[in-house]
Amino acid sequence: MRSRLASCAAVVGATVMAVALSAMGGAQAAPDSARQSAAALPADLVVALQRDLHMTPQEYVDRAVAAQRVADYASELRRSDSAGVGGAWLAPDGTPTVAVTTQAAANRVTAAGYRAQMVPLSTSGLEMRPTVPNRRSTPPPSFRVATGTTPSTIGGDAYLTSAQPIVSASSYLVCSFGFAAADTAGNPLALSAGHCDPNRPAAGTANAAGVYEPKIGDLRNSRLVGGFAQSGIGDEGGNLDYSVIGLAPGVVSTTGLGQPTVRGGSGSALTITGIAVPVAGAPACKSGQTSGYTCGTIDFADYDTVLGGDGGESWNVRGFSTTACTLGGDSGGAIITGTLALGITSGSSVSHYRDCATAEAENPEGVMSLGIPIHAVLARVNQSSDGCVTLRTAQNPAGVPSSPNCEIETIPAPTPTPTPAPSSGSGSLSFGS
Repeated sequence: MRSRLASCAAVVGATVMAVALSAMGGAQAAPDSARQSAAALPADLVVALQRDLHMTPQEYVDRAVAAQRVADYASELRRSDSAGVGGAWLAPDGTPTVAVTTQAAANRVTAAGYRAQMVPLSTSGLEMRPTVPNRRSTPPPSFRVATGTTPSTIGGDAYLTSAQPIVSASSYLVCSFGFAAADTAGNPLALSAGHCDPNRPAAGTANAAGVYEPKIGDLRNSRLVGGFAQSGIGDEGGNLDYSVIGLAPGVVSTTGLGQPTVRGGSGSALTITGIAVPVAGAPACKSGQTSGYTCGTIDFADYDTVLGGDGGESWNVRGFSTTACTLGGDSGGAIITGTLALGITSGSSVSHYRDCATAEAENPEGVMSLGIPIHAVLARVNQSSDGCVTLRTAQNPAGVPSSPNCEIETIPAPTPTPTPAPSSGSGSLSFGS
């Protein structure tokens, strides 16, 4: 199925405006998927869970762990029975479910403690077609200010960028930092969205667009904290929407960038414990500079869409869709499930709204947001660069590669298999500006 969404970056001129991307439109789970604790969730994420999903922290973590376990189980079982085993998902009641085409496979799945569901070999007619949103102007973003004892800037917080030095730029973009990473040499990196790079052809060169930590009240004198080392979108990015930001010397010691943490709207931080793969029905929460933590469920674990820009550009992008509200300025921010890194925020059907309450009130059919799987981003980055780029986690805070060829860090994409759950789809989205 194909649908259309809008991106969630923000464009800034003489007055700050937000820009959002639009979208048209079982891998092996991380070994540390079970290393999660409800007690580790920050207060504002708990508030978002109760508000958006009506879940307790323990229910959220339990479902996140269950989703990764059933995805891992189904992926392993397909290696020995590719014809009899399909995809995996969480049912609405949270029950881990595996699609099967034979009674023998059903018996194996049931014996392993999972629900087996017989499916036909065709997925025709299972797709949904989301409503194309109306184009509206994007409201100016308000910048979040760090509070309490948390570092000044970490994942989920805002950055500014422009093709020219910001002190003389006529306009600039507002996006959000995603996850902390490192290359083979230990150099600190931040992962974000590709459409946030205003000069993608120059990424990795001396002319790459700079990335700035906003100076509230005096944006033109914002601090340079790095630049785009790599970025891609659509065909030029392997049908993803991603960027790698190289951090300048001294930034890690004077900010929270480089730490395996992401922050919500109230300032509390969550420590990332590993990497997850998208599983239909699993809970997902995102952290972005505009709307902080918002939560939803994964509608499509594999979703094709077309991102469209205000200048008439369009890109074919593949990721996963969620029901979490995402607004202009949230682009590039972190998407999590439990305490695991799940993806990078790319687009939204409601990015043009000023707040999530209004967006949800005016869209009773629900909202849709597009995420780019973090395992796919790492696989793409490591395919097109020397050495390994590794996510920083609580277990690996320095981002030390586990193997020279990056096999551990780049979880392979799932093999397409028939499933009766809404695990794949396509659509189209348009940018807000």
